Amino acid sequence: MSEESKDVTVKPCGAITGSKACLFSEGKKPKFSFVMTVLNGIPFVEYSLRSVYDFAHEIIVVEGAFEKCMFAVNPAGSSVDSTLEFIESFPDPHKKIKLIQGRWPEKVDMRNKALEYVTGDYVWLINCNEVYKTEDLEKVKSLIRSDPSIAQVNFIGDNFWKRLDYILASPKFSETRWHWRRVFKFAEGALFTNQRHPTMLLPGCELTTDQMRLISGNETRNMGIIPHNYCYTQDKQVWQKVELYRRYGWDRALGIDLNEWYHKCFLRWNYQNRVEIESKYPVWIGDKNSRTQLYKGSHQSLIMEYARKHNSAGKLYPSIPVMQNLIDTINELKNTFPNEHIEAIETGTLRTFHSTGQSTDCISQALGDRGRLTSVDISADSIRISKNFCYDALNIEWVQSDSVTYLRELKHNKFHFAFLDSVNDKDVIFDEFRLLIPMMLENSILMIDDAGIMEDGCCIDNTVEAQKAHRVWRFLKFCGAEFKTLKTPNVNGTQLKLVLYKENLKKIMNNLGKYSGKGSCTELFNQHPFGLCYEF
Repeated sequence: MSEESKDVTVKPCGAITGSKACLFSEGKKPKFSFVMTVLNGIPFVEYSLRSVYDFAHEIIVVEGAFEKCMFAVNPAGSSVDSTLEFIESFPDPHKKIKLIQGRWPEKVDMRNKALEYVTGDYVWLINCNEVYKTEDLEKVKSLIRSDPSIAQVNFIGDNFWKRLDYILASPKFSETRWHWRRVFKFAEGALFTNQRHPTMLLPGCELTTDQMRLISGNETRNMGIIPHNYCYTQDKQVWQKVELYRRYGWDRALGIDLNEWYHKCFLRWNYQNRVEIESKYPVWIGDKNSRTQLYKGSHQSLIMEYARKHNSAGKLYPSIPVMQNLIDTINELKNTFPNEHIEAIETGTLRTFHSTGQSTDCISQALGDRGRLTSVDISADSIRISKNFCYDALNIEWVQSDSVTYLRELKHNKFHFAFLDSVNDKDVIFDEFRLLIPMMLENSILMIDDAGIMEDGCCIDNTVEAQKAHRVWRFLKFCGAEFKTLKTPNVNGTQLKLVLYKENLKKIMNNLGKYSGKGSCTELFNQHPFGLCYEF
């Protein structure tokens, strides 16, 4: 390799025994050593590993970054999401997985480091977002077993775009340059020779593997061998890819503003506006004429499991994200206040990498450069997770504090949007509500997640555990204030939405004012079993 890797740690799950592999010969069953380089690979790294684990002779995972990707690591130089923790805890009953960590000059150096530990006959590069069907793996094995002279196998895979039912389409994908170079004959001392279009140089050979017996991507696709890549379904991973391309200067070479492409093409694209978006931007930056097309094939069963696990079965067909109400509300506010910088606040930040309701991230992305979000949470661990998940967000300020204490100390702040989601406690939520109302601008919007109110807004829903909005709801009903109860998409729950237009805000402020100097509204609720409505 061109330069020694830095601070490398190797954690083998099984000892490397015997001599390293010699060239594969006829009559043997080929052994495949999978090599994965990964940085911030959640959620698909799980399904990628599971799709090849039983088939693989071994899986060598190189986790960390090369120099131009150091912007996306934590202080230890590893993934900012839970990739490392997941790999370390991945079930490995046959001790197939070897984990290497470190920092490298280039991606090719990561791959060449992995080659030092290969004991198989063939090296199979696998992307952390790449998933294979079992029958496709077996087809490759049979192909090589029948012809040991094969030195390299390429693929033309399907890249899923935003959802699980759309893929990228471009005539360039059939060109050799853009084939996925994945399977290489291996011998001890072999090295990858370049990064962008990897080929392997075997010891004692003047030719690289792509100059020997090559099975092209067109051939494997005609055989029905089609790996699936899900990178373009993940906003964070696409942003990481875009930022990396910018650091290499590929945006200038391609003549495309990647920041504009990410925000105005990728983030805004949906299956309803796809024709309009694709008339302005290429969906794949390698081809200005690229487009999306509806996927008519089937997914590996693991991906269907992913869809069910993440309440995302709707991603296979037209659907609405869990936090779509939030996104719609932020867009509504941007139209209401076209010339203002939107100030937003949420109580309770993003708490898990596996959450389907990633409110912090949704608010941040919906605001974009039009606003700023203050995210308040009492838990340092929750803030750490939220910062890691939203690592590329430039419009979030995290505050570690008890929400009521924090709101009580605010003096001159004004907000266009508030999202209450701190704890499943109707008393705390009401205290947050009463403290925020004086800081809300006219025509601003306040929402409460997990409201626990029936969708028609007429009564409490006793069938759900969440009950955050119960006391706010009683108060609003008595005041005669108008509000909406929104069904949370794909989830058994509702969200309360309160638009604070002039008359609505006046009703609420007048009634809250009656309690000035009498203690918290929580205490008043405790004195009156039916809530504040009996106090008025």
